[in-house]
Amino acid sequence: RGRADVEAKAAEAKAAPAQGADAGEGRRRDTATCLLVLLNVAVFVYEWLPAFGGHALYGWRLHHDGRRFRAAQLLTSMFCHGDYRHLASNLFGLYIFGRAVEEQSGSFGVVFAYVFCGLFANLASKLLLHGAYTSLGASGAVFGLFVAAALTKLAPDWRSLIECGVLGQFALSQVWGELAGPSRAGVNKTAHLAGAVAGVVAWWLVRRRRTNT
Repeated sequence: RGRADVEAKAAEAKAAPAQGADAGEGRRRDTATCLLVLLNVAVFVYEWLPAFGGHALYGWRLHHDGRRFRAAQLLTSMFCHGDYRHLASNLFGLYIFGRAVEEQSGSFGVVFAYVFCGLFANLASKLLLHGAYTSLGASGAVFGLFVAAALTKLAPDWRSLIECGVLGQFALSQVWGELAGPSRAGVNKTAHLAGAVAGVVAWWLVRRRRTNT
């Protein structure tokens, strides 16, 4: 019996570090969100810093002119940004709200929401805005994350409800600002509002997938 106890304690000691590592990973669930942030940063660095390329990816941007439009631009344009301020504001929203989505819905949930909302926003923008326009940026996808993050926090727990309220009031203020506010040069209100609508759909689709699995 004494030998069995020693062997059992040794096995527990060996397992303890692995359990600690798993616990640490469980506490931090933002890997996919961070990868999306890094992808946006990498494209920006390649486009704007001469040391890393300094070549603007005009073919990646969403061209509303049918002659220059390519279907792939619906995806690639959401990773392009016009300047550092444009990038920084989108990265803040992507990280804060993307992480909230990932905490509840996992890596698939945040990546799906980002891509789905970005595609929907760009498609709506392409269909509704005509002329020699060029759209770029992650803001359509980020507006979708605003809404999806708030909805993912809906749960019968007082802390989750507080999170939902805080995130939800911010999302609502952003959407209302686009609806009631004046048009601003260089700001694609159509993409923002379409992204917000897509956020509701993305949340529902991810929730349904998690319920069925």
